[in-house]
Amino acid sequence: MPGMVEMAEEIFAMPVRIGVPRDVPPEDGLQFGPKFATAVGLVRYAHERIGNGEAAENGNGQWMRQTTGKVKDWFQGMF
Repeated sequence: MPGMVEMAEEIFAMPVRIGVPRDVPPEDGLQFGPKFATAVGLVRYAHERIGNGEAAENGNGQWMRQTTGKVKDWFQGMF
């Protein structure tokens, strides 16, 4: 939304930027833009703390393929 960065900088009195998930390969046509930054960050954080930290830290996107596959399977099982 236009003006959100400037408004956030004014409210928080600090620099603000629009975040985009990094080290996330496209999976099954999904593109992770700024609106997914928080969700991807939370999944990555959980994976590093609970899952195999080595896979999350190697930077090749393997952690995301594994995690999105599990989440996708869970959603398919729900619906």
